[in-house]
Amino acid sequence: MNEVTKVGLLLCVGLVLNVVLADWYRERVMWNGIPETTTRQFDEARGGIDTLILGDSHAKRGLYPSVLGDAFNLSIPGQKYTQTYYVVRSQIEDGSVDLRIVILPADLHTFALWNTDNFAFVRYYAPIANYLEIGWHRGALWLYAVRGLQGRYAPYVGGRQNILSYLATGRPAVLQWLQDTPMVEGALVDARTIAKLPPDEIVERARQRARLHLGDAGPIAPIHEWYFSRTLELCAANDIEVVLVQYPVTRAYLDAVSERTDIEAFDRRIQALIEPYRNVRLVPSRNLYGKRLDLFIDPDHLNERGATSFSRRIKRRVLDPLRQRIARD
Repeated sequence: MNEVTKVGLLLCVGLVLNVVLADWYRERVMWNGIPETTTRQFDEARGGIDTLILGDSHAKRGLYPSVLGDAFNLSIPGQKYTQTYYVVRSQIEDGSVDLRIVILPADLHTFALWNTDNFAFVRYYAPIANYLEIGWHRGALWLYAVRGLQGRYAPYVGGRQNILSYLATGRPAVLQWLQDTPMVEGALVDARTIAKLPPDEIVERARQRARLHLGDAGPIAPIHEWYFSRTLELCAANDIEVVLVQYPVTRAYLDAVSERTDIEAFDRRIQALIEPYRNVRLVPSRNLYGKRLDLFIDPDHLNERGATSFSRRIKRRVLDPLRQRIARD
């Protein structure tokens, strides 16, 4: 056997082992992961869906398809518009859902640079997202190219903690605290509340979360503004109605964010971005339950009671009229 043949055989063995390991990581190690559980539930619920909820953990915890009707919560914690755009595009191209309405976020942290370069769920986004395009706009072309290939073909790379956690507990390490939270039609359902916490502790938690979400980089990053506009263009071109939601947050969180960004300037910019689109409706709800601590699991996430109330409000005031109009047209 000559050297070329030996090298060829080693490459073949390596490729086979990589395929086996990648499949094991996706199908076993990450079986209980948030994206994987969301995807399984979505595959079971595709029939009859006309509305998709997209975005990050505010959407994941904040809107219940069981209340909205004919909807599914396809949001993923940490999702930014660099990812949301490709999710919308992939669903349009797939065509298995008769997509008429998408619910998108317009929170004060939605367009911030925070979490933009987080590759925790690259295995979920790599098959649908153009990582070369994102990397080009981020000025990190090779980083995104390598991570995109990793997510598609070798998701276990960098997953040592997930593998060890799976071998020890049967669950991956990433977002393990969320894996204990029930998920129904893609939405996380949590009954806990911060109502009994001391006011000073709530204020401190709100400041920590505002710092985490916004840092010192400002609220609107050009890359997210660009992908947001592309998402609106894509929906307009495909006759999809857009419901743009500002999710309710506590007064303490809003005060903490206001120390880091100009909220009025943010709102003016969002209004300018959506102005050209007749298919976009903004739902300004961030102040809706500001002092109702019993409706929040932390300073900026609704709990089960809050999400149920908010979902009913969105259905009655927004979705029902939209669906009636769509049916008439």
